[in-house]
Amino acid sequence: MVSGATTEYRGWLFDVYADPRDGAVLWFISEDGQRRRFTQHFPVEFYLLGDRAQLRAAWRWLQRNAPGARLARRTRRELYEGDIDVLAVQVLKPAQQPRLFRRLFRAHPELTYYDADIALPIRYHAAYALFPLAYSRVEVDSKGCVLAIQSLDSHWEIEPRMPPLRELTLFPSESPGTRLPALVRAAFGDQRMDISTANPQKLLQRIDRMIRDYDPDVIFTALATAGSSRIC
Repeated sequence: MVSGATTEYRGWLFDVYADPRDGAVLWFISEDGQRRRFTQHFPVEFYLLGDRAQLRAAWRWLQRNAPGARLARRTRRELYEGDIDVLAVQVLKPAQQPRLFRRLFRAHPELTYYDADIALPIRYHAAYALFPLAYSRVEVDSKGCVLAIQSLDSHWEIEPRMPPLRELTLFPSESPGTRLPALVRAAFGDQRMDISTANPQKLLQRIDRMIRDYDPDVIFTALATAGSSRIC
């Protein structure tokens, strides 16, 4: 649905990750089966706890080494201690936060750190009450920047609506624990293919070309064992 300069899509949130230039990147599988790449401004925060002198030193270090970070005094609820006063460090681009935290920790290991090592997908899902493969509504502007996103599914749903995923399965013709398998068997869509392992370079080239051509959403591998296979 298009409204003015915005477009609304319904479908499944497939992936979220940090990008050095675009902030948060969302891959969305819309109801028509199209894979769509959206971006979103998504600052992340972590928190520092220490005495006044320690926090003052950390503040000065951040002003020198992370001029783009936003610093503020905050009161946050700690699980065991209740309300505590902390120094909030907001990083505008989430891809920069892990490196900044590592550098700050090396410079000030005496501090206590909160929310510093939370993966971006977890932060994002928690911020918008989403979950992996949630059937959602997303509104974007003309540049593909997310303006709003909302889950239309409950995470308690027993049989949720699933997206039309493109799957690629790769498994050896026999268990590699005993000897080199003669073949790698590939299955994608309605196609089946056996690839010889005699020339490792050509094997990798064939698999690389297959991935580029088919563009799978999910790749499954399996270990062949005595007439059965086990998904890894």
